[in-house]
Amino acid sequence: MRSAILALVLILTACGGHSTPSALSTPVETKLTCSSRPAPTDPLVLMIKPSTTESEAEVLNVVNPIRPVEVCNLGPASGGRFISATRIALWTGDTLRVADMASGSVAVTARLPAVPTDGKFSPDGSLFAYRVGGDTDGLSTHLFVAGHDRTLVVRAGIGGHGGSTIGPTAQLKFSADGQHLLSVDSLFARFDSGPPNFLVYNTKGSIEFQSATAGFGVWATQGAKLFFLAMAQQGDIGGDIHSWEPHSNEVQVAQGLKTYFWPALGPDGRRLVFNSYDSKGLPRLWSLDLSTGLSSQLSKGISTDPQFVGHHVIWSNEEKPCDCGLGIMSEPDGKVLVHDLQTGHDAAMALPGSPMSFITDTWLG
Repeated sequence: MRSAILALVLILTACGGHSTPSALSTPVETKLTCSSRPAPTDPLVLMIKPSTTESEAEVLNVVNPIRPVEVCNLGPASGGRFISATRIALWTGDTLRVADMASGSVAVTARLPAVPTDGKFSPDGSLFAYRVGGDTDGLSTHLFVAGHDRTLVVRAGIGGHGGSTIGPTAQLKFSADGQHLLSVDSLFARFDSGPPNFLVYNTKGSIEFQSATAGFGVWATQGAKLFFLAMAQQGDIGGDIHSWEPHSNEVQVAQGLKTYFWPALGPDGRRLVFNSYDSKGLPRLWSLDLSTGLSSQLSKGISTDPQFVGHHVIWSNEEKPCDCGLGIMSEPDGKVLVHDLQTGHDAAMALPGSPMSFITDTWLG
């Protein structure tokens, strides 16, 4: 078992308010090019490929999850989300946009008062949460609604510090109903004042849930139920799984997990897939049945960061054993481990770069 790396944060202040974005320079045009039009029921993956100049988005058709096919390219694009089978909400620079794969059009929908370093849309694309800056030099988290920008929290920088091999350590994600936002700026940081780092906001910017010992949040596929790890102690990656819903108390779902990180909820909402270290410190794929609270190992492969790309198919970063220092016993080998829940079979697939970190959204039809 590993304990997560704790970071010391010097100052935290919370502030709120509204401001209207001022007129800025003309945004760079985002170009959309599609080689084919996927069927409405085809599963799709949206990937952001960063570069030294301008990041681009790729839409992959994963009807065959071992042989994905690129069907559309968007550039520049820094992040985005499917809001229908043919439409993508995206952001680049200080602008929010909507791309329509059916018509080939891209329209600017709003301007932000600052350029995000990270951002996430609500399911229908009407709300946008984003961060400016980073935990090294300081950051602020914002909620942009109907042309108004609200600052949710401002955190001082923590300077140079070690990173963690587990995750996600930072999260911005809306609930399925779009009415709540999970915000985690730097999961294992300690703050001298203000609220803890695991926060749930409503659309008015008010905090509805907070915890100093919660981590790895995952929203249910419907409504606003949040599943998370209730750590045995702050900075640990073992403990119990709890759920929370607005206007209700925490509920224990499972108990006594030795290690738990990189969780993903199945499309049917019945299981959590996550990573857990084995006795040799190697990450394996596990599954937690939410109705029984029982967990079991899914795959013999070594991999991290599982994500559903189909109703029964999981992609994750394949890893290989290593002695990488700081207790790290494996590292990504550049391939994707494709796991079929129906057959239990694994297959390796080559994709450029670090695929899981590039995936920003999926559409499962």
